[in-house]
Amino acid sequence: MRLRFPILLATVACTLGIMLSVVAGHVRSAVHDWSEANYRMSDHAYTLTVIPDPGGEAPTADRAQRINTELRALLDGEDAVVVLDAQDGDGPRIGLYDPRGRFADIRMTTGRAFKPGDFARADPTAIIRADSYLVGREERYIPEDVTILGHYGPASVPFRTEYVYSLFTQENVHGVYYIDAQDPGIAEGLAAVLTANGYLVAKVKLDVDAWSIIQSEPLTYAYESSLLLVYGSALLLCLNWGASNKRRYLIERLCGARPASFTLRSVRLVALAAVVGTAVGVLVGMSVLRALGTLSVLPGAMELTVVVLANTVVLVALFTAAVVVQTSRWSRT
Repeated sequence: MRLRFPILLATVACTLGIMLSVVAGHVRSAVHDWSEANYRMSDHAYTLTVIPDPGGEAPTADRAQRINTELRALLDGEDAVVVLDAQDGDGPRIGLYDPRGRFADIRMTTGRAFKPGDFARADPTAIIRADSYLVGREERYIPEDVTILGHYGPASVPFRTEYVYSLFTQENVHGVYYIDAQDPGIAEGLAAVLTANGYLVAKVKLDVDAWSIIQSEPLTYAYESSLLLVYGSALLLCLNWGASNKRRYLIERLCGARPASFTLRSVRLVALAAVVGTAVGVLVGMSVLRALGTLSVLPGAMELTVVVLANTVVLVALFTAAVVVQTSRWSRT
């Protein structure tokens, strides 16, 4: 095989390596951002959107206390995590119920993180984001009955609010509840308690399907179209190589060559060109992504290795299919 074709194929592979590393970065970042925005909920999670019934009684502190008591009792002993996002309707804070330590990786800059016992207390405890405007002004902005445990690093957890308090200690019980529990009946039980106490509740299963998350990204179709175009170009390049080697194949067929043996003789160099070109492209693509700094997370070494190997397999398969199909047709003439 002349070097012209491997060089051209390596160039196409390099282009694909750049594109695939960028796509891998966007996919990894999209899934990560979705997880952080939904407080790392699993595929067991539900959301409850809770609002006061306009035709019922206005919320009161006594009713909120009763609801909190019932909700906590319902969750007692269960393997469950609950986050209440009042969506700024209750100030710049989020409620958390996490006695099993889902967010035990919170990195504190001062003080301590939540302990399981904090979620059983009737009085509220809270941690404040270390770069919040509330730091140093707690007495002014945070109710005096809230015990401040410490300050947490903003990059360590998916809480972008100003502070996080222990759930089921607040007066405002409406908002969006994120409920992650093995037992789907937990979400139903919480909804029943809130409904019985004069609130309207909309229960929705949280969609954590990675494919739907990726497809919801506005650039996904552009990436898919671009990749199809370049892979199509690679296929045309392979077909062109086969056509230009027709005479060579017909001569070798007289000596017993067959489509598979003729093709496999060139596969090793094709695979080498594909893997080297893709690896170079991945390195270039990752350098560009790091320089831009627009993604929340970047693909790891394992993911990039998969990109290199998968692209190599696809290019070798395209070459093999293109040449075998052409040579098989010539064998029948």
